Amino acid sequence: MKRFLIIILGITLAINANELVAQQLLHRTQFMLHDFLLNPAAAGSRPRAIIQTGKRSQWLGLGNNDQIDNAFVSFHSPIEAKGNRKVHHGMGMHVVNEVYKPFSGQRMMMAYSYHYLLTKDLTVSLGVAAGINQYRVNGNAFLFADNPDPVITGLATGTIHPDMQVGILGYSKKYFFSFNTFQVLKNKVNGAGGGESDLTRLRRHFFFSGGRKFSTGPHGQSLWSVFPSAMITYAPGSPLVINLNIRYIYDDKFWLGLSFRLQDAAAAMIGFNIWRLGVGYSYDYTLSQLRDYSNNSHELILEFRLKDVREKNKPCHAYY
Repeated sequence: MKRFLIIILGITLAINANELVAQQLLHRTQFMLHDFLLNPAAAGSRPRAIIQTGKRSQWLGLGNNDQIDNAFVSFHSPIEAKGNRKVHHGMGMHVVNEVYKPFSGQRMMMAYSYHYLLTKDLTVSLGVAAGINQYRVNGNAFLFADNPDPVITGLATGTIHPDMQVGILGYSKKYFFSFNTFQVLKNKVNGAGGGESDLTRLRRHFFFSGGRKFSTGPHGQSLWSVFPSAMITYAPGSPLVINLNIRYIYDDKFWLGLSFRLQDAAAAMIGFNIWRLGVGYSYDYTLSQLRDYSNNSHELILEFRLKDVREKNKPCHAYY
C-alpha cells in the first residue's frame, strides 16, 4: 500500500511540476525565433525548409537537481499548391526533451498548416499539431536530508498521453501576429497500477504574440532596422506572463537585442544569419526572488535553411 501511494504521489508531482514550469519553459526568451516550435501555423511560413535545434538551461546555480534543461529539434517545410498561387501548405515535426530532476518529459508532434494569401502583403495560416507527451519520475534523483527511503529511490514510473496544439498566424515581410494553444485535449492522467482515479487534468496554455519591423532610415533605405515584439501567455489559475523583446538588425545578417520578462528576468541577445545558417543566443539575468540562488539562464538556437521551395517574392515570415 505504501508503494502504491508513493507511486501515485510521484505521478502527481511530475504533472504538477510540469504545470508549474511549463509557462516558463514555453515562454522562451527568443520566442520570435521559435516560430514553429510554439505555433504549428508557422510550418511552411518561410520559402525554405527549416531545420532547428537548440537548448535552454534555466536557473543555473541551483544545482543539478534544481535547474531545468530543455532541448529540441524541429523540421518544417512549405508545400506548393499546384494551380493556386494564393494557397500553399506546410508540414513539419518537432521533438522536445525536458529534464527537471527527478522529473522528465518528452513531446513529439506532427504538424500541418494551411496558408492563404489574404492581401498583396499579408498571408494568414491555420495550423494543427498532434502527437504524444510522456512524463516520468525517477526515484534515484530525489535528494534526502537523512538516509534515503528505499521505496522512493526505487520509484520509476511515468505516463503517456496524446496531445494537440492549434494556432493561427498572420505574417508579412514586415510584421506578424500569432495566437496558439497548447494541451488542447486537457488530458486526464490516471493513477498507477491500472487504477482509474482521476489525479488531475493538464491545463491549456494560450499564447498571444506579435511584432513589427521598422527601418531606421528615410524611405526604408537604411541597412539598420529595429524589430520590437511581445508575447503574452495565459494559463487558468496562473498570472499572465509578459515577455517584451527588441532587436536591432543590420542588413538582415547580424542583430543585437534586449528582452524583459515582467517580474522575472532581463536578457541580452545576439545572433547572425550567414548563407543558410542562423544562430541565436540569449543570456537571462534573474530578477525574481530566485536571484539569491540562481542568477542566469542560457538559450542557444541553431537554424539550417535548405533550398528554396517557394518563390522568394511571395510573402514570408518577418523573423529577420
